[in-house]
Amino acid sequence: MTTRVLVVGHSAALSGAELFLAGMLEHSRVEATVLLLEDGPLADRLRGAGADVRVRALPEELADVTADGGGLRRGVTGFPRVVRDVAAVMRDVRPEVVYTNSAKAHVLAIPVARAWGLPSVLHAHVRADRDSFNAVNLRLVNVASGLATHVIANSEATRATLPQRVRDRSTVVYCPTEVRDVAPVTPIGDRLSIACVGRIAEWKGQRVAVEALRAVLAARGAGAAELHLYGGVAFEKDRAYERELLDLVGRHGLQDLVHLHGHVADVHTTMRSHDVVVHTSTKPEPFGQVVVEAMAAGVPVVAADTGGPAEIVEDGVTGLLYRTGDAAALGSALERLVDEPSLGSTLARNALVAVRCFSYETIVPEWERVLRSVADQPGRSVTRRRDA
Repeated sequence: MTTRVLVVGHSAALSGAELFLAGMLEHSRVEATVLLLEDGPLADRLRGAGADVRVRALPEELADVTADGGGLRRGVTGFPRVVRDVAAVMRDVRPEVVYTNSAKAHVLAIPVARAWGLPSVLHAHVRADRDSFNAVNLRLVNVASGLATHVIANSEATRATLPQRVRDRSTVVYCPTEVRDVAPVTPIGDRLSIACVGRIAEWKGQRVAVEALRAVLAARGAGAAELHLYGGVAFEKDRAYERELLDLVGRHGLQDLVHLHGHVADVHTTMRSHDVVVHTSTKPEPFGQVVVEAMAAGVPVVAADTGGPAEIVEDGVTGLLYRTGDAAALGSALERLVDEPSLGSTLARNALVAVRCFSYETIVPEWERVLRSVADQPGRSVTRRRDA
């Protein structure tokens, strides 16, 4: 039995939550209509997969609102129009459950679903704390989670930031990855090839990777390692950080050892062309998709020790953890891989076993069960509201 779902997301950029959504819908049996509040690459990908995609662009004043509160006062004026748009799509689609996949979607769609008597699932891809939102936006997100019928969190670390009343009706569903039959990458050669994968943004910590490379070079010599940064700028506000990274590389004469490749489509193959993948977020990562992708690629991973990665990686068994934001500690972990030639292969081999619990075959049924169980909850005046 399929579940008829209205999915609401505000962004059409191919970032973490959006890539999650695309992968789930491509592997799932749910009957989904996707309402996006902007057009873009995600809409194109979902249309290419045969999905019913509706775009109702946010008014400019709302599109400009940021998680730190920028533009919020002006953005409020755009709420009524968006609420009307969301309600019109709900009336047309008549879903069994409304599912929201991003913070703006939570705030804009969950109250409408509640008013219509429709069951709703809020998927928390971002930690509900002051690292992620300013005080006003955090309050709005918490109100939305309080109105939702059920909440999915992408890790225990994310669930721990939800209000207690919400945690009591929440489920952790980890993010999936493609798991293939591969062997661990070959042992490290004369020059350590380091990959750092993720969109260019200050909190993603590419600067930490560059500083860790400097530490390795200082300890091992000028040709000991090289760093490859994969990921583009998804949001204009991150252009300045990209320039800062380039300035840092140039200032230290690392142009021949630090390579910025931009966005790559085939992450699996890209990762397997390197000796190690580093995860460098400077604040607790809600989940850490790059970490499970590296594990599934058979590449040893070194990850920051807070948030989701601390749940995913067993330190010294399936990867290495280092103190979040500490470039020297990351450098030391990388040197350990050089000093212990068999360590990387051992970590990767163990990770290939452990990562199977993050496969689409495991995760998709868990996600579908939550949607089905919420749609089946008694006591909702869904029929009356649908026919209003």
